Amino acid sequence: MRRPGPRTACDRPRDPSPGATLREELSRRAFFPVAVSESWKWALARFFYDVYDPDDVYMEEIVSALQIEIEQLLAASEPEVELLLVEVLSGTTLRLFIDHSDGVTLALCERVSGHLSDYRERYSLEVSSPGQDRPLTKPQHYARFLGRRARVRLRDAPHKSVTGELLGVSERDVTIAAADAVVTIPYEQIVRSNLVPGS
Repeated sequence: MRRPGPRTACDRPRDPSPGATLREELSRRAFFPVAVSESWKWALARFFYDVYDPDDVYMEEIVSALQIEIEQLLAASEPEVELLLVEVLSGTTLRLFIDHSDGVTLALCERVSGHLSDYRERYSLEVSSPGQDRPLTKPQHYARFLGRRARVRLRDAPHKSVTGELLGVSERDVTIAAADAVVTIPYEQIVRSNLVPGS
């Protein structure tokens, strides 16, 4: 199994529109309905988790649509690139974590950044490899790293997390051997999940 290497990043800042907020910027975009499987819905609603209240249904719907839009764009321009996670920081920085079977290089980050020129008009853009604390955002990510340790932050308890060995995964939940018990966590209760470096 290929282990993730050191994180690299390509950061090309652009000044955002004066006074623009993330909600205003995204509200002006036109999104089209896309069929999404049940196993994807839990993940798509949590990509920009760091900035807004996770119970804001309106924002979840908008950022889910934006996640799909970026994935479709990269699928057409860089089909071998996997988009792992998208974050918006302070309403002005758009951060993408990507992966590639041959590794993530600075040149790849620059190419991906170039494909996202529309977003660079309004946001500072960061494109990075996942690093050793790789985000887990899809059921297949958990399945790929069974046996590794992960830290899972829970949705209904923002200051609580569960850390332990990944034991099992299904389309609905993931099972982790924590320090005091084996727990099964439904995906909809997960705000964010990462591998523990060095595990």
